[in-house]
Amino acid sequence: MIELLLIVLCCWQLYKLAEHRQLSGWKWIGRFISGYFLFGIALSFWLIFEYGTETMKNFDTAKEKLTPWLPYTLLFLVVWFVFIRSRLMKYEQPNDDQTDDNYPAPEPENKKDLSYFR
Repeated sequence: MIELLLIVLCCWQLYKLAEHRQLSGWKWIGRFISGYFLFGIALSFWLIFEYGTETMKNFDTAKEKLTPWLPYTLLFLVVWFVFIRSRLMKYEQPNDDQTDDNYPAPEPENKKDLSYFR
């Protein structure tokens, strides 16, 4: 239950920070949640590889084996939030008012003298 509450609070903070910086908040929330679930899937596969599939079939033994690993998921959640937040703070949205220095200004074209048509 604490995990869900922490996820909601982190998503709320990321959304507020992104909106304050005039960015899409849902993009940053999507990154946060997808990274957390990918970590959970990777941890699940590693635990199944480590303890075997027979251990995971019985609920009591699975609970006994998985309980020591739960603090690591909370630790990853906090570290992942800090990482995403730091990336959001460093993100600079390109400003339309400034010209791009990578491209030179277009040179004026040489126009033909069409004065004889007058």
